Order: sequence, then structure tokens, then C-alpha cells
Amino acid sequence: MRKLRPLLLVALTLIPLTINAATVEDIFDAFGSFFLEAITFLIAVATAVFMWGIIRYLSASGDEEKLRQGRQIIIYGIIGLAMIMSVWGIVKLIVESFGLQENEFPSVIEPL
Repeated sequence: MRKLRPLLLVALTLIPLTINAATVEDIFDAFGSFFLEAITFLIAVATAVFMWGIIRYLSASGDEEKLRQGRQIIIYGIIGLAMIMSVWGIVKLIVESFGLQENEFPSVIEPL
């Protein structure tokens, strides 16, 4: 049962997206909007982690332990950004390969 809790949490989070959906396309659009918002949030978090690592590294004042911690946080931020971008690329590849949304795939940063 404990292994199913994260899946149940995701399912309960996504259920409100499908309540007002009239068609399958509406459901896909709702999931696409949710995915776009989630990716944007995760990019912001990974960037903040990276920047925090830089601040920690620069403020270490020669302390080897703080330098190591800062370096480790920077690496975590870079790994996080790389993972997020690779997932984004895989999803975009799948969408374009199957023609799910022709030329309508949203960009990560939308113009104001």
C-alpha cells in the first residue's frame, strides 16, 4: 500500500483537471497545461538550487567543508536541470512523432 501512495497522490491531484473535460482532447489539453506549469516550476526550483550552491561556494571563505558543500549543491542543480530538460525533450519528441499536437507544442518560456 505504501508503494501506491505516490501514485494515488498524483491521481488525486490530476482528477480536477478532468472534471470539466468534454472530450479526450480537452483532457489532453488539461494535462498539457498541468505539465507545462510543473516543468516551469521545476526549472525555477533547479535554478534556485544551482544559484544557492554558487552563493554557498562563494561565501565559503576558504573553508574546505563549505566549498565541498557548495560544489555538491551546484552539481545537484545542474543534474536537476539536465533531467528536467531531457524529460521535456522526450515528451516533445513523443508528441511530434505521433502528431498529437502539430506545431502547437508550447515553449518553456511563453512571451508576455
